[in-house]
Amino acid sequence: MTENKELTAGKRIGAMLLDHIVMTFVIMIIAMPAMISDMADTFSDKPIAPKGAIDWSLILMCFGMALYFNKDMIQGKSIAKRALKQEVVDIKTGEVASALKCFVRNLTMAIWPIEVIVVLISPARRIGDFIAGTRVELMTDDRNSKPKVDLKKVAISLSLGFIILFAGSFLFKDKLILGDITSNDPSYIPSSYNKDLSLQLENQLNTTQYQYLRNTDIKVYDNITNDSLKFIDASFDLKEDYIEDPSFEKIKTEIFKSMYEIIPKEKFILKGKFIYDGGNTKKWTVNTYDWRQIK
Repeated sequence: MTENKELTAGKRIGAMLLDHIVMTFVIMIIAMPAMISDMADTFSDKPIAPKGAIDWSLILMCFGMALYFNKDMIQGKSIAKRALKQEVVDIKTGEVASALKCFVRNLTMAIWPIEVIVVLISPARRIGDFIAGTRVELMTDDRNSKPKVDLKKVAISLSLGFIILFAGSFLFKDKLILGDITSNDPSYIPSSYNKDLSLQLENQLNTTQYQYLRNTDIKVYDNITNDSLKFIDASFDLKEDYIEDPSFEKIKTEIFKSMYEIIPKEKFILKGKFIYDGGNTKKWTVNTYDWRQIK
């Protein structure tokens, strides 16, 4: 038996905090390669991925979050619970909870501030435990703390977590209003990437707008499916934090006018990403401009 049989609120909150730190680190390890690759592509001459291409950053992030919600799926114990001698127990049978029950109880971690308050009142059972029919207890010798792992249930639980998160991400992905126009890239033709025109526009902006821009990365695509316009994907690296400044609209207008000297605005749709990286402060805004829709 454990020397201290009392499961206190302090021990439970300690396990929750340790789990959060560990799982955040795990998620970053999983998602970081794709995130680094995406950042590298943004500042290279490589054509951006077409609409509908596999978003590996999103997939890996959803998988990492699915692991977070399934952190107790192996024998009812997360990494922190193993370290602090705790385990999730089925309240009806008194045995270690199944992977599916552990998954259900962790869904409410989306409202973790409320769960912390509940744990202060009820260390053994937070909201997720009441929903899943589980409780947290200290590990004991009289209960089999190493039950056989049901790999099928573990796989189902992990898959459910991924499907829910991945599907949920699409509920908001195409509905975010970022500035003037809904951010929704047109279906451009990747093979129509025009490197010469891209470099021409970059040189134009880096020369004429040096007072505002550190650097500019532009990719021009000559063809859009079912449209006669070009598609321009542009990243504008700002020298100062103009994004929340009242003069930002005027600055954008000047930048766009420089682009019109190379290509008239009636000839293209622009996805403009304005980024300010001040070391400790990083801000950005993304707008898709279809000039036919702007009065």
